[in-house]
Amino acid sequence: MATTDQYTVIGSLFPVRPALRVIGGATDCAVQADAAGVAFKADAAGTITANVMIPVLTATTGCVVGFGDDNVVEYLQFSIDAGLLTAKLYDATANDWTVQADSIEFTAHKWHHIALVQDALAPVLYVDGVKIAQTMDVSTDTTEWGTALGGLDKGFIGCANKAGDGSETEEFAGYISDVRVYDAAKTAAEVEAIYKYDALGEGSEDTTDQRNHWKFEVDLLDSGTGADNGTAVGGAIVVDAANEFASKLTFLNGVAVVGDKVKISISDNLGFAYIIQAA
Repeated sequence: MATTDQYTVIGSLFPVRPALRVIGGATDCAVQADAAGVAFKADAAGTITANVMIPVLTATTGCVVGFGDDNVVEYLQFSIDAGLLTAKLYDATANDWTVQADSIEFTAHKWHHIALVQDALAPVLYVDGVKIAQTMDVSTDTTEWGTALGGLDKGFIGCANKAGDGSETEEFAGYISDVRVYDAAKTAAEVEAIYKYDALGEGSEDTTDQRNHWKFEVDLLDSGTGADNGTAVGGAIVVDAANEFASKLTFLNGVAVVGDKVKISISDNLGFAYIIQAA
């Protein structure tokens, strides 16, 4: 925003979720969960799911969940790259596989459910409970998962750990909620059921083979069997009401308007803010 710019921000207050808010950029802003990364290296198959709300779809890569190694370039990264859901696995500096959505499956400032499933044959991506059109950009060994990454010692929610030196990169900007890690591959029907429970509150919770579950309800506790309570890094905070309005207001993606042409429309389900950049 430039001096004297005027903005209106209007957004829905629902659906609303408790969530982790991370601000992106080179800010080392994430939640550290190292025990989850260490446990992951015992898995030959598995599933990672989360709810995400992204303010800017054209932004550079933002990692939702990343497991890495302090000493070698080996990692798993589940991220959103310029709006495209992406996952990749590097083993001893070699890219074993990279899978990416063929098109953007997200709407800015809206909650979406994402899932990555590895059934020991090939990784598969889901958005809002449905397998999406995707391309295996690298397919050196599509069967690899945690057991290929014997040196894992770092885990993060909200950034990648991929340089082999413990540093945080590709920080996510937006909101993350209900991150789950399973040590078994979920079927398409099970992924859909997890989505319906996590995003819509329908059905019953799937805790079978679940090792980690960070709900981000008030705290960074892991309610899964792994009990890997997270540690906030940088500006990562837990908020109790993440919705479209909060996302627009926090990340200042309103549209500049002329002051004397502002029109206000508001209802019980909408939040409204008028912003003037004075200096």
